[in-house]
Amino acid sequence: MKRFFSFKTIFSIIAALGCIMGFNELFGSTSDQTTALAFAPMLIDPGFLRSALVRYQNENPNSVVSEHTLRTLVKVENGITTFELKLQKGTDVPKSIEQRLGENDAFVGIYAGCFLRKVVSNQFSLSRRSTYPNPAEFATDGADFISSHLNIIYNGFLQFKSGTLTNFDGIPMSEFLYISETQQGITTATTITAADSITAYAIANSSINKHAGYHQLAGMLQLSGRGDNTFEVRLPSESGTSPKIANTNANTDNYLEFELKGLIIKGAAAKYAR
Repeated sequence: MKRFFSFKTIFSIIAALGCIMGFNELFGSTSDQTTALAFAPMLIDPGFLRSALVRYQNENPNSVVSEHTLRTLVKVENGITTFELKLQKGTDVPKSIEQRLGENDAFVGIYAGCFLRKVVSNQFSLSRRSTYPNPAEFATDGADFISSHLNIIYNGFLQFKSGTLTNFDGIPMSEFLYISETQQGITTATTITAADSITAYAIANSSINKHAGYHQLAGMLQLSGRGDNTFEVRLPSESGTSPKIANTNANTDNYLEFELKGLIIKGAAAKYAR
């Protein structure tokens, strides 16, 4: 029997259909400013970002649209059960490594990331972030600060509110947890020496994987700089527990860091305001 299509051709057709389905989802109806959101365990895809960029450039021909990242931090303190992470510029002075949304601009969130960051002597620009409570990075300080207690953050839940409206609720913080497979040979080295293995270095620098700590939103989140755009991390509470999560080592603080990767649309705040 004569074969009309080679296996290579068949696979090409299947791949093309997959791309078409993806573009249909990307360019589908977006009458709601915020679509239903969930998290999907996907890697950061530059192709998807470029496709979204083309779409929003077409929708906003009079605005500059470009790839952008919003970042905000909040200090981790004992006794707090809800941490608020605001994305828009406020009256407070931003940390040197923060990047917030201006009141005249709009933003389209595609990827979200949550991290822990240890900061010494308020030198944010010299700090590094972690994707889990690394005991080499977050050294326990007797009974006052216990690094393993930071796991309570990853047992919490994330929600997003725009004003009084809750857009999504109950996203497990464990979605952002990333721990290297090998748990031996933890090192605090900042450079790799002959005595250090790549695996050991990766454990001490858990965000060496650029995808670690991120997840793709299953819907694109459209924000206006004129809105009150707040992410909240709610920690679990139970009787008899008193987590020691505030860093009490000398001149050292722990921070919870939130990032939203996507597109900024300059001057389009009014268009996307609720």
